[in-house]
Amino acid sequence: MSKRANSYPLSLASGVALCLAAVGAGCSDGAVAGRSNAAAGSAGFATVAGMNGSGGASASGSGGASASGSGGASGAGGAGAGGTAGVSGVGGASGSGGASAGGAGGGAMPGCANDNYPVCVDFESGKLDAGWTLGSNNSAGTNAKVETTRAAHGQYALHLTGFHMGTSTLIHTAELGSIKDQMWGRYYLYMDPGAPTGHGAMVRAFDQAKDWYELGFEYNSFLGNWHPATPNPGNWIEKAMRSHDTIPQKKWACVEFLFDGAKPDVAQIWYDGVQVTYYSVISYCTNGSGPASGCDVTLGKAAQFKTFDIGAEFYHGVSLDPKMWAGDGPPTITDAFIDDIALDTKRIGCLPLP
Repeated sequence: MSKRANSYPLSLASGVALCLAAVGAGCSDGAVAGRSNAAAGSAGFATVAGMNGSGGASASGSGGASASGSGGASGAGGAGAGGTAGVSGVGGASGSGGASAGGAGGGAMPGCANDNYPVCVDFESGKLDAGWTLGSNNSAGTNAKVETTRAAHGQYALHLTGFHMGTSTLIHTAELGSIKDQMWGRYYLYMDPGAPTGHGAMVRAFDQAKDWYELGFEYNSFLGNWHPATPNPGNWIEKAMRSHDTIPQKKWACVEFLFDGAKPDVAQIWYDGVQVTYYSVISYCTNGSGPASGCDVTLGKAAQFKTFDIGAEFYHGVSLDPKMWAGDGPPTITDAFIDDIALDTKRIGCLPLP
């Protein structure tokens, strides 16, 4: 699973470039078929929006069908299990927000409206928030813009476009609040028309040693990864975690992840509450891949995560052609959108979509 040297931070380029020289396209296994999903892990999948909101289907909301409504069949709380009898109430069957993410008048509430996370960005200011910058590899900042074209919640989202092999549209922050050696994350992802065949990154988290976890894509599916800061010791390059879980196409997906640097453990990924399962976890070194070559990358502990990147970076091209692992041949991914980014020390959960 090689990477183009110029797709990495400059301090890492020289080490990673060796993957191409040593194992070339062979860094990636051939395209594989099938799909295996697992139920969400013991941490539980929490739908957090509307739990205390004013609209939608919620546990204690003032609108819609709820478990503790006070209004009867068309009352403020709907026909709830503990609702007070009545024929007509304040809110009606759809409450103040209808079957939405809790926003008044049927609109979707911005993802950070009830923000209690160390890091939360919903782009509702219409620009990158303070503390966030375009990554150093971005193409003059022209490929990542905060726009109203499409949003998961609220009005704004980060729109990524102008893709080709080597394009980076990552945004970056070093302000991680109380996050230390475990990072839980949640964001919303929309890919049009889908994720490419070649390997690329969507999320990266670097620790104090500049080792990093990665959530990415390959063969149109979710991919986990861990990289040492340099190819040493043992000429290590990466430990790749491949799945058959296809990234949803032309629709919003809630993506969650856990980078456990305390354990340490492989990256864990969920989408829409379903845990991604890996059919292959394999090490890559400059002298080959897997046990047959004596390559065994051991994850290092992270005492402190230092920086975080999110967006899209295309190491090997933007083609969706299953036979084109490296290249920009048609059909290609043309647009991607990121919204409602949140990081915490515990699982965050997903917001219902409008």
